[in-house]
Amino acid sequence: HERIIDLVKKNAYLIGNRRLAA
Repeated sequence: HERIIDLVKKNAYLIGNRRLAA
């Protein structure tokens, strides 16, 4: 059971990786 804050952190991490890879 993930908390909202954990999902937000995960999304921010994934978005950051996309920006670096772009």
